[in-house]
Amino acid sequence: MSPWDTLGIEPTKDSGAIRKAYALRLKQTRPDDDRAGFLRLREAYDAALAWAARSDATVADRSEQFAFRGDGPVPEDSSPKSAPQSFDELFHRLRPGAPEQPPVQQPSPRESVSRVVDGARIDVTEPPAKAIGQAIANAFASGNISVGASLFAKALADGALSLRDELHFADWLIRLLARDDTLPVEQLLEIVDRTGLYDRINKPRSRLGSKRKDPLVKLEERLWLPVLLRRAESGDASAQLSLAQLYDAGHQVPQDRVTAVRWYRAALDGGDWRAAHELAMLYWQGLGIPKDPAEACRCFEVAAEHGDPGAQLALGRILRSGEGVPAAPAQAVRWLRAAAEQGLAAAQGELAVSYRDGIGVEVDDAEALKWFRLAAEQQHPSAVHCLAHLYWIGRGVPQDRVESLRLYEAASNLGDAPAQRQLGLLYWSGKSVPRDDNLAVRWFRKAADLGDAHAQYYLGRCYHLGRGVSQDYAIAASWFHRALAQGHAHAAAYLGRLYEYGRGVPKDPVEARRLYEIGAAQGVVSAQVNLAVLLTGSNGGPVDFPAALRWFIASAERGNSAGMNGAGLCYLNGHGVERDVTKGLNWLAAAAKRRQPNAMHTLAAVLFEGTATPRNLEQAYIWAALALRTYAGADGKLPALRDLFMKICKVVSADDRIRLDAAVADWRAEGQPSGTADLAG
Repeated sequence: MSPWDTLGIEPTKDSGAIRKAYALRLKQTRPDDDRAGFLRLREAYDAALAWAARSDATVADRSEQFAFRGDGPVPEDSSPKSAPQSFDELFHRLRPGAPEQPPVQQPSPRESVSRVVDGARIDVTEPPAKAIGQAIANAFASGNISVGASLFAKALADGALSLRDELHFADWLIRLLARDDTLPVEQLLEIVDRTGLYDRINKPRSRLGSKRKDPLVKLEERLWLPVLLRRAESGDASAQLSLAQLYDAGHQVPQDRVTAVRWYRAALDGGDWRAAHELAMLYWQGLGIPKDPAEACRCFEVAAEHGDPGAQLALGRILRSGEGVPAAPAQAVRWLRAAAEQGLAAAQGELAVSYRDGIGVEVDDAEALKWFRLAAEQQHPSAVHCLAHLYWIGRGVPQDRVESLRLYEAASNLGDAPAQRQLGLLYWSGKSVPRDDNLAVRWFRKAADLGDAHAQYYLGRCYHLGRGVSQDYAIAASWFHRALAQGHAHAAAYLGRLYEYGRGVPKDPVEARRLYEIGAAQGVVSAQVNLAVLLTGSNGGPVDFPAALRWFIASAERGNSAGMNGAGLCYLNGHGVERDVTKGLNWLAAAAKRRQPNAMHTLAAVLFEGTATPRNLEQAYIWAALALRTYAGADGKLPALRDLFMKICKVVSADDRIRLDAAVADWRAEGQPSGTADLAG
């Protein structure tokens, strides 16, 4: 088989095409799963690159097809092969009492040695030219396992065998061990140890019986590490990589990232580029080595240049975001495209985002749609989610809410937490779908269980309000706590409210203040106004009027009517600030126009009494009437408001009341009563 057959491509002098083919095959033949297959693949890759670099190599010349060995490409031998002798015949002949078998002619040096054990064929093409190779073959063929294994171990130590012959002799030895029941387990272990067969004994094709394999498996952990360490210390880059991975993961050895970095670096210096990706991750995270994004990028680039799609994706993400290194969006697109063209769904999705948002390329909705669809065809959850959003808003495709909903459900069923949360919000709000609190809770819960902070917050609100579930403040608090642990500021505001009133948690004004401050500092208006109210001494909170006024104004400037009302009262009464009736009335008027009932009530009282400002019975009547229609039915302030309204009615004529009632009706319809533009004047 030629390198081109192994790589799955036609002969080419394009090294980029060779690297791409190698990367694609590498996804199917990982060294941890199939070491022999990986080594054959790596050998094919090196041979193909070497051939492509030759000045006399021509793609059109089919005579240039070649086989490959560990020492480089050689012309493929097209001479006919002799019929193989089966191992069954050899074992039959070597058993005591077995009848003599007719001698079988040994193959010539250029013929293949092909043997069959229980139907599994081993082809040893190009028998080793060196005498030790022939001696190993003779020993194995005669059934002398101990001698053959000793010779094999010596040849491995001396590097006397080509990679191809090493792999075939290893397979041959495993099959001999599987058929021979005379070797004690201790000797079997010694042979396996000396010849490094641990990565092959567990393959089904080895057919090693459980009675003989179990002791190997049991002692593998004890024996494998010293073997691996010896190989690593001797300069075997592949062993150095494997050893680094053990220390990195803490498998069979205590986790030691410092040692892992040392062996990754040795493997990389020894030519195993796969170590570059692993080393990059440690530099990026600062594990076992000081965090160094620039060095991480350099290592990712080494792996990326060798066609590692995962490294290409990581490098693309870093260069696009500029996290820890100067942003290079155009270069990011290059690497994302390289990984995407290898079929990596995550890279296809990231490339689509670049086209959608115009990062490193011009905005191109058609190209974004193309890559999102390619990723979605591979069931990439976030790509399906992004497609759903495009259909929802009609970008790059005709708006189609039905298709959008289908895609949201598909992404949700694939486990995409943001899609699950979004689907929950659609059912919560009743947008384009019938409102269904039960379905909303279902999807919020799925996303919350996956750790989505927004979903945890909304699930907490469901329990807080009793929507889709029985109202339960304790469960609400638990979900708010989870969301807050991920920095969700709105969850802090809701949780502070529960601690302020002791709902589902012990009443604790100190904890309530701490939680409100978290939300307020991040601009959550409800947290700002609740904190301000608490700092006026409400519900056992501390009295700090200057701080309360600052938070009232902060929320008022964001358009919050309760904050406007609080700021107005502080200025009107001189709490935390020098008394300023004009500012106070203006803030109260602004709040009242936003239907804040407390502000309406206060304005009515101030304008009726005429102590802080000239008396204005008509405006007092209007604000009192509006407050009566705005207060909640169970509000404790209603009795006092009714008394105030009756006092005003006594001094306002019946005709004036009819006219003013019409003004109240107009305001309720239009949102602004006539004659209230300047209440402080």
